[in-house]
Amino acid sequence: MHMKKTKAKPTKKAIRPKTQKQQTLKVLSKAQSQTITVIGLWHLGLVHTASLAKLGFNIVAIDPDQTIIQELNADKVRLFEPGMAELLKAYRKSGQIQFTSDFSLAKNSDLAILAYDTPLTPEDDVDLDPLKESLKNLAAFLKPSTPVVVASQTPVGTCEQFEKLIQQANAKWQSGIVCMPENLRLGMAIDRFLKPDFLVFGSRDLKIGLKAAHFFEKMECEKRFTSLRNAEMVKHAINFHLAVSIAYGNQLAQLSEAVGADSVEVTEMIRLDPRIGKRSPLFPGLGYSGGTLARDVRLLSQKSKEFGIKAPLVQAVTEINDQSFESIISKLTDHLGDLNLKKIALLGITYKPNTSTLRRSPAVRLAEMLKSRNVTCVAFDPMADDAETSTHKHLFTRSKTLELALANVDGIIVVTEWPEFQKLNFSRFASIVKTPLLIDSKNFLDPKKIRKAGFKYEGFGRIRI
Repeated sequence: MHMKKTKAKPTKKAIRPKTQKQQTLKVLSKAQSQTITVIGLWHLGLVHTASLAKLGFNIVAIDPDQTIIQELNADKVRLFEPGMAELLKAYRKSGQIQFTSDFSLAKNSDLAILAYDTPLTPEDDVDLDPLKESLKNLAAFLKPSTPVVVASQTPVGTCEQFEKLIQQANAKWQSGIVCMPENLRLGMAIDRFLKPDFLVFGSRDLKIGLKAAHFFEKMECEKRFTSLRNAEMVKHAINFHLAVSIAYGNQLAQLSEAVGADSVEVTEMIRLDPRIGKRSPLFPGLGYSGGTLARDVRLLSQKSKEFGIKAPLVQAVTEINDQSFESIISKLTDHLGDLNLKKIALLGITYKPNTSTLRRSPAVRLAEMLKSRNVTCVAFDPMADDAETSTHKHLFTRSKTLELALANVDGIIVVTEWPEFQKLNFSRFASIVKTPLLIDSKNFLDPKKIRKAGFKYEGFGRIRI
């Protein structure tokens, strides 16, 4: 009896689980097949460019200013942000980032992001002309299905205008605008971008918002989808809340100082109340000088007048904030009398620590106020951008060393809370100043240490001795 021969079944090979490296490569390979265009290469745009490249996307980084493009292609980054320059250099060399002024290179992009640091007038009104001009230049090269994300800070109602502008310039464009309020924090911008607390996607159609959100799916945080105007209002509301908190802290400082209480200790304790929270910006110190907070406070004031709504809180925030700057001048006159021909040193002139920009810096506003009183200002800052500093040379002279800045001055104002300043040997400086007076505008230094060094210490809302 002959048995039928059957083919032996092939043995199954053991399936090995993919390693973390293989999984990462797969994710990056998928991302690298997608291209994102980022428009506007200052702080906001460069953070987007570096961070999205780190996530694996190909980036076409566009700015109409050819000088900026030339500098970036030479690995020169005007702004300091921890880790940013290194990322930009590495991904430019690998070809993952392409810096250009040519909008036609956006033709294959799967997503476009308008990421200008929206220009402001001296009155803190927004100037939308550069943003509109770039959108017109971009429109002709957009694929029909490419969403345009607006990360730039714009007044409520602007995104609808932007959408119509693109539609008029490119009838084939069938996607839409997505308003995505930025969460930029100078000095920690890359980390904040990659690890946000939440993300908001505003659009006229949920499908458009969902499509844009796909590019941010690796960010593990709560994501909310809403209308364009709601998303725009979210940014205004956040900034106004921060401005109110700062104003509250400053008002508390004035009251505490008057009654002999220490507002620093008071605010440290009330932030333990969960209804207030440890992360609350409620802290006495010099107020905001302009930029995003002042812009949104001003905008809400304008909108309240436009719609006939009484908004006394908006006006009060501005007044209290202005008082915080005037209080610094008052502290100087209390100790020095007439400020005419006095010499004051400003320690820190950047907007915040861990950044190089002076844009809307409190130090600039203080220097303007002092100049109007015929005060000579000298400044020291470990990181301030030279080009930006030179535009303010009519307000202050920047010293290369701290010793040169403090020599023979009538007083010192600590403006930017650089960590280096906490480690200074103030005993050594007491002998080179003309008047040992130090005003700590951010309550950053230890009063006991400064007084022990031989200085008269003036904090903000602290018990005066």
